[in-house]
Amino acid sequence: MVCGTTLRPTGSCQQCAFAFLRLSNQRTIALEQERIAQQEREKRARRAERARRAEQEEQARLAKQHEAQLLLHQQHLREQQARMDQFEAEQRRRQQEIDDEKRRVEEQQRAKEAKQQEEIRLKKRQIEEANMKRRNTTTVALRNLRELVRTRYELDNEIWQKRDVRKPMRPDIIKKMQRADAILGEIQAMVNTWEDSPGTWDEGEWELAYEVRQRLLADGKRSWESHPPWVK
Repeated sequence: MVCGTTLRPTGSCQQCAFAFLRLSNQRTIALEQERIAQQEREKRARRAERARRAEQEEQARLAKQHEAQLLLHQQHLREQQARMDQFEAEQRRRQQEIDDEKRRVEEQQRAKEAKQQEEIRLKKRQIEEANMKRRNTTTVALRNLRELVRTRYELDNEIWQKRDVRKPMRPDIIKKMQRADAILGEIQAMVNTWEDSPGTWDEGEWELAYEVRQRLLADGKRSWESHPPWVK
């Protein structure tokens, strides 16, 4: 109980004094409890903030760790790819060396075969030329040569004697001109193979053969095809 509205104890009211004291203590306790509760809330807030920051830091640490692991993994992949590329390049280089060596051996083999074939053709040509020389220097060949020279001489005379014939009469002369040119080519081809080779001529024959050869190959032999007799 209290006296009036001032809440002050009076000398006659012991109960009012105790009531005032209890009220005052209750207010003090309430304020203290409120202060303690506020401190507790602040502590919880600080703990929650610390926990939130710790969680954020942990998440950031884990993110950095994951990023570092990812970068390390990517670096490992790049290194592995570089090793694979290097290995493949080395394999290609070795294969290229094998292919180059194979081509080189094949080219050498082809060159060797071509050289052998050329040597065979050369020997064959030499044999044929030697046989031709022997054929062209035999008694029969020389007799045939004399006949060819005589025939050419006779044809030249016939052609020259009919140099003034009219154009309608020329076809027969033209045939003789073609035959005379062919005989001259055969004669020159025969004597062109004559050489002073061992076993080809008897002693003393080469001087005579050389003189005949030079006369038959000398300039001045008329080609009737390019110089017909009716052309002045």
